[in-house]
Amino acid sequence: MEGRRRRLSGCRWAAAAALLVCLLTGSQPARANHHPGHPDGGCPPGYPSYPGYPGYPGYPGYPGYPGYPPYPPYPPAPCPPPPAKPPKIKGPGKVTVRVDHKGRFLLGRVVVLCPRGGGAACHVTVHQIDAGRLRILPLAFAVPPGRASRIRLRLTARSLHQLIRVHRGRAAVLVTARQGSGPQAHKRVAIRLLAPRHKIHHPRHRLRGPALRGRPLLEATARPPAGGGLRVGISEQGTAMFADARFWALGIKTARLVVPWDVISEPHDGVGAWLRAASAEGVEPLVAFDHDSSARCPSAPCTLPSVGAYEAAVRAFVAAYPQVHLLTPWNEPNHAAEPTAGRPDRAADYYNAARRACPTCTLVAGDVIDGPGMLAWLAAYRGDLDEAPSVWGLHDYYDTTYFRASGLEDFMGAVKGEVWLTETGGIVGLRTRDGQVSLPRDELRARASVAYAFELARAFSNRVGRMYLYQWQTDPDGRFDAGLVRADGSARPALAVIRAQLAALGGASAPAAAAAPTAVPGRVTITASGAGATHVRCTTGKRCVGSLWIEEARLDTVTLVNGRVPGDVLRPMRRSFALAHGQAARVRFKVPPSVLVRAWARRQLGLRLMLASPADPLAAGARYRVDAWRPKALSPRPRRAR
Repeated sequence: MEGRRRRLSGCRWAAAAALLVCLLTGSQPARANHHPGHPDGGCPPGYPSYPGYPGYPGYPGYPGYPGYPPYPPYPPAPCPPPPAKPPKIKGPGKVTVRVDHKGRFLLGRVVVLCPRGGGAACHVTVHQIDAGRLRILPLAFAVPPGRASRIRLRLTARSLHQLIRVHRGRAAVLVTARQGSGPQAHKRVAIRLLAPRHKIHHPRHRLRGPALRGRPLLEATARPPAGGGLRVGISEQGTAMFADARFWALGIKTARLVVPWDVISEPHDGVGAWLRAASAEGVEPLVAFDHDSSARCPSAPCTLPSVGAYEAAVRAFVAAYPQVHLLTPWNEPNHAAEPTAGRPDRAADYYNAARRACPTCTLVAGDVIDGPGMLAWLAAYRGDLDEAPSVWGLHDYYDTTYFRASGLEDFMGAVKGEVWLTETGGIVGLRTRDGQVSLPRDELRARASVAYAFELARAFSNRVGRMYLYQWQTDPDGRFDAGLVRADGSARPALAVIRAQLAALGGASAPAAAAAPTAVPGRVTITASGAGATHVRCTTGKRCVGSLWIEEARLDTVTLVNGRVPGDVLRPMRRSFALAHGQAARVRFKVPPSVLVRAWARRQLGLRLMLASPADPLAAGARYRVDAWRPKALSPRPRRAR
């Protein structure tokens, strides 16, 4: 009897201890998307985990009571993308500055460095944090990614007069920098202000001496358009395009379709109808796999299929549609609306699985959008691939929407192989899921973006092999509108641009001509008055029409001031020309005094000349470097004594 009481007491103590542990820790369900590369089997270290469920109120520790049912698991969601690095604010925390007669001053050696990998500009704000008598005006500016900028502040007019009276003063400011929606960087700077020196009016002396002269040399980074040819296609979900006479007239022989990764299990055969319509018109299909139709990323549900299930689905798809031999394992995997946004390793696993499912297929790796964080995502993705892909895909919407080339250039610098612009074109309008307007409707802006998309592809045709314009006809209920044809079937202005561009290319599948510079610049001369001149000569058998751009060679690397190019750096100037074969013309330009004074003191000025033409609109193959030097003035010979 005594032993039975002791055993019952021991059971009660064990139950109480288990209850205490449950109340203190709660139950922690297993996280979705098991990551075998980490010790905990979940997301990488530092990722936030789901909060633990609270423990149920304790049952008395009597034997025979039924246990509680298990908690339902959290809805599966991908790991969030890795946190972005904040911009860097370098420089001392205490500076002594001299204020000029307009109240302006540079904040010492304090420099804001904006990371290039983030893709977005860094927004910088500066405001005063002390309550002194000298007041500094607040400042806000943007720094492009990959650039550095100094900070120039300004006193109020009243504070400038007060500083002149007292000769010196003190203040403190807080510098804040942030890239996109990433973390902020802060720096507090204490300032010792010195009054401006007395203004002494010196008579302006004209610069004298020999002129700056230099001959242009073709830059090593110049990439003349050449290669096997640029093929143009359309990315479209509907089948009406194949029955449209306007599509036939374009002569396009390749098209792209985006389908759920498990589309082979769907009861209706919409994919089969699309592929049959494409085959009837002799159009080669490119199929891109995407998340399943029920996903609502980044909200729930947002599930990642297992690698085994994905491989089985791709294998069944290829067996059902043997005419498909161009595949994209995952569409825009770095986009926030995809479950692979925070899992580049899983996107690489899908590429490897697609290769096992179809060893003879051409796989388009990456297929990323050129948004913030693209380079960091690509670096992690490439590290988990089992092979070196021969074809890489890019959606260059940021480039074509904001008329830049940095997205494509960064992408080509990060990968090796042929590049396909698997989605490009002009966005007419864009709305978020909650109905907010992200890009207002503008068909003329979309027309300009389509024209620029062709210019980009032609300028980098030594690497870009294909481009797919999205989309043929707009969806009246869709949030993303980039259609070349309106919902009622009428053509938009961008369709006329495609006709003209394809005619200039010689067809949708015409080989790209190996382009040599249509015109070449001659020697550059800059006199002491700032008058500059060079000759442009037409070297081809046809008429040369284009533009000569002149800028300082260090324009891309100079440290900015408040996000802008300093005044002593020569900014881009454009001069147009139209020449017959063998004809030359003198092109004149003017160098500002601030640039000229610095160049005259250093006896040297580095320039970059770029010749843009209809065949090479971005001057990718006609960029020249000019080092204009000024020889030392010869001193007069001393007279001999008689």
